[in-house]
Amino acid sequence: MSDVKINFPEPCGEKWDDMAPVGCNRLCDTCDRVILDLAKMTVDEIDAALDAPIAPCVRASVDARGVVRTADVLSRRPRRIVAAVGASASFALAACQSIGPSAVPPRYEITGNLAGSAYAYRATLTSDAGKSQTIRLWGSQKFRFGNLKAGTYSLTFQGICVDSTPMDKISLTGDLNLGELTIDSQEDCIIIGVIQRADIGNAG
Repeated sequence: MSDVKINFPEPCGEKWDDMAPVGCNRLCDTCDRVILDLAKMTVDEIDAALDAPIAPCVRASVDARGVVRTADVLSRRPRRIVAAVGASASFALAACQSIGPSAVPPRYEITGNLAGSAYAYRATLTSDAGKSQTIRLWGSQKFRFGNLKAGTYSLTFQGICVDSTPMDKISLTGDLNLGELTIDSQEDCIIIGVIQRADIGNAG
């Protein structure tokens, strides 16, 4: 069976440690809801909770690949809970659109990919003039910025567990392949908030 992809449309800033225990879960005084700890639930239990009339509010421990920790035994786990891209559709469209033709040649491109242990969902390239391009990263974690003028750029990656600038200054004088980049990421990051299926808007 395929992985279950989830979104966190509006993560909140409430602290897990400040909540009163309710079995394996916690009670949030602010919203008066029980917050489910996904690390104590199986993939099947989480899948069922996603079909409840009211979207569940959860605590999710997400590793650097975007995989949510669950109670399933790893060697027997038939599928995973994966934190999908949290960006809007505009980021996906940005990856497919090119800036219109320019009368001032030449133009160049910057390409590369992230190391396998990193997990990010978008990359932003900013020129020394302050203009930015943001693109969505796919499963391969490859990136490509095209139609660029020669100049100096900075490259930033954002994700559920990542907010990093591995190369603050990139000098571009021709097509440039940065190869495989390594970015800092936590072993896990903790997210608290309502979850929904990542493809909820694509049904039908």
